Amino acid sequence: KVGQSMEVKVGQSMEVAANAQLVNNDLLLLHGARALRMLAFGAVALVLISLLNVIGLGARSGVLLSLILLGDLPVTFILTTSADRLGRRRTLCIGAGLAILAAVCYCSTTSFWLLAVAGIVGVISPAGKDIGPFLAVEQAALAELTSNDQGAAALAGTFGRYQCVGELAQASGALLAGVVVEAAQSAGASDVFALRLPFTIFGISALLKLVLYTRLSSNAEPRAIPAPPLIEDPERGRLGWSGIASSESRRVICQLSALFAIDAFAGGLTMSSWLAFWFLQRWGLDFAQLGALLAAANLIAGLSGTLAGLLVARLGAVPTMVLTHLPSNLLLLLVPLMPTRATAAVLLLLRFAISQMDVPARQAYVSMLVSSDERSAAGGITPLA
Repeated sequence: KVGQSMEVKVGQSMEVAANAQLVNNDLLLLHGARALRMLAFGAVALVLISLLNVIGLGARSGVLLSLILLGDLPVTFILTTSADRLGRRRTLCIGAGLAILAAVCYCSTTSFWLLAVAGIVGVISPAGKDIGPFLAVEQAALAELTSNDQGAAALAGTFGRYQCVGELAQASGALLAGVVVEAAQSAGASDVFALRLPFTIFGISALLKLVLYTRLSSNAEPRAIPAPPLIEDPERGRLGWSGIASSESRRVICQLSALFAIDAFAGGLTMSSWLAFWFLQRWGLDFAQLGALLAAANLIAGLSGTLAGLLVARLGAVPTMVLTHLPSNLLLLLVPLMPTRATAAVLLLLRFAISQMDVPARQAYVSMLVSSDERSAAGGITPLA
């Protein structure tokens, strides 16, 4: 009996160790996918508006970007609200496949409507930020892989590291795109050919993401018995079309969505694509200089995001959001008022030093408020506003 008991304990220990290894592998895969995606977004944001102008869209470029952002809403809603039923891994693979098709379109056509459709379904990011279903579904998986017992601070720390990886990759993408475009133009390539090269990077990144997503384990999927939310709801029903089972969760998500909508409205006026175009036109930066500036901004933002977990542990999630968000927007307000490109660049970098600290806190707060099988939907719905 003693021997059998020892065998059982050894078997259980080996099973726990194997599962822990799978969890670590999943964390690495998700961080790797995030890095690839943000590298691609950073590369594309640098040249998107310039490419649209070069191929003759002119003033319609703004209309195209608006269509992409508006069209992204139903795509993200459908994929995120069904992800926990369809399967997170499957949903992510679908998104990566659509991104590959979008890259092909942007490398081969000048049709306004084809570019609009490709940008919508393939999640081309005009803002250079992480839009579409990927962020919400990946964060739901990250929350699944992080123990609920560790609290919001630990989850914010996980999201902070995840964000840091993305910001560093986005910085690398902007820098890479600037160098590639300048090199192609110096070699005698046409502007259209040179400005399409970052979309080749986008397509290759999407293909590599697809490979990573196929290797995720079942640990990234919703649990058979969902982890409970911070706010219990005795009248919880089944997951409906919205992906949210609890009426209390729906109420909280609606309130948060309304709050985030105000921030998103202002953010839409200061997308990375427009910032890049503004520095290009106002101060005459070339693409290499522009890439270096955006790379530095994202590098600073990524490193500052790692401090979010410490701030949440000390202050709480909501105070962290407020105390970092307000001053960052005041700094942004001053950027166009600066008399030189150096002072404008410095203020922009100072703004990025604190602008992303609220993001991991917000993401952790939303994830903790709902049960584990509602996280993909909650993470997808709140940014849609």
